[in-house]
Amino acid sequence: MTQRIPSKELIHRAGSERALLSICLNKPEELIVASSNGLLPDMFAVDGHKYIYMAMNYLYSKGEQLDPISILNVYTDDRAKQAIEELGGVDYIEALKTTPVANNTKLFVEHIIQASARREVYETALKVADEAIKAKDKDLSEYLMGVESKFRDITLEYQVSQEVVPIGEGVAERLKQRLLNPQEVIGLKTGWRKFDKLTQGLKAGELTIVGARSKTGKSVTLLNWSRKISVEDKVPALYIDTEMFTEEQQDRLLAMLSRVPEVEIKNGMFGRDTINGKARDKIARLQEASRMLKEAPFYHVYLPHFTPEKIVALARKYQVEYGIGLLVFDYIKLPSSGGYVGEKEYQALGYLTSTLKDIAGTLQIPVVSAVQLNRGAVKAEEIDESMIAGSDRILQLANRVCFLRWKTEEERALSAGNQRFKIAFQRGGASNLDEIDIDFKTEILLQEEVS
Repeated sequence: MTQRIPSKELIHRAGSERALLSICLNKPEELIVASSNGLLPDMFAVDGHKYIYMAMNYLYSKGEQLDPISILNVYTDDRAKQAIEELGGVDYIEALKTTPVANNTKLFVEHIIQASARREVYETALKVADEAIKAKDKDLSEYLMGVESKFRDITLEYQVSQEVVPIGEGVAERLKQRLLNPQEVIGLKTGWRKFDKLTQGLKAGELTIVGARSKTGKSVTLLNWSRKISVEDKVPALYIDTEMFTEEQQDRLLAMLSRVPEVEIKNGMFGRDTINGKARDKIARLQEASRMLKEAPFYHVYLPHFTPEKIVALARKYQVEYGIGLLVFDYIKLPSSGGYVGEKEYQALGYLTSTLKDIAGTLQIPVVSAVQLNRGAVKAEEIDESMIAGSDRILQLANRVCFLRWKTEEERALSAGNQRFKIAFQRGGASNLDEIDIDFKTEILLQEEVS
């Protein structure tokens, strides 16, 4: 087999490395400029240059002179000394110091960092190619996720800015833009006016969790919000569903949009005159609802055998291909595939929640999900975090945790609506707020905020 040429011989900016060292030997303070622009010793392609750079930084930190003898004497390690000697030792460092070079520290640093990034991409590509041959028995989603992760790590390493800026930089311009374009709600609007005002909408990077008992309507809440955001406001959204087929959710959305009962949509009775209206009117409303759904940038996938890796892969795919501005995951639970053997339930749920939070941050989109409350929430008028499985981790990661419950008979008599929705915990906003009255029209799956 042909021996591979080392990446440092194929990809380098040795000339820029020499130029940078020359500048720093004559102007030691430029070492600070190089460092503050993200240059690390391991980014040098020439080992001798790396060790000279490290020695110069060490001497400068001690307030000592950067002369050739002192640079060599920094090292007791034979490998470092040999790497410098192979370049010419003291004579080479003297030549660097006397070589006239334009003071373009930032430019040379950019050259060195860019070459280092290209080497990492090259080396990673070789590893991926080798793995492609060997990974014949690996799960496809897991394999592709691993490949993507390797290259994403390089992107994050080289693109995440660590530049220190004055705290007041850009503030005046940002305030001016906000003054010229005021918005009552800065995030995506759910259609629940009070909720949107209290939360400022669903914002990029945030994870919102809705907790409720079974058959209370937590999935309906997620779908109602999605309808408003994606079908009505045309924001591209991906809905990952662990329980309901696409056809079932289509019928639910048609009922919400047309206000024709879901049961009539399913059994075809919308084509007959019934107590719910004239056939002609119902058909017309359903045709309009169908048109809205067809034109909506709303993507649904039924994924009962989910894994965190599959969720991440789908989210990234649909953001790249369709620019999704919202991810809905319905809902946080242990997968039926049994992929968490050996883990405690709260650990598995915490890991899944962490995945959703990471997606929100990495893709800079709002993520919404739901969680089922335990039996302690049955008929409870006051719901708290102890009723959530894996509550500690979920509370730690989520930007917002909300609870949905049915009203008691007494509460229904005193105020409008049949449900109550509460923002229990909220990062960057008020928490434990008064409950919001919700009217859940079960026959058309529509939840509306009522005053």
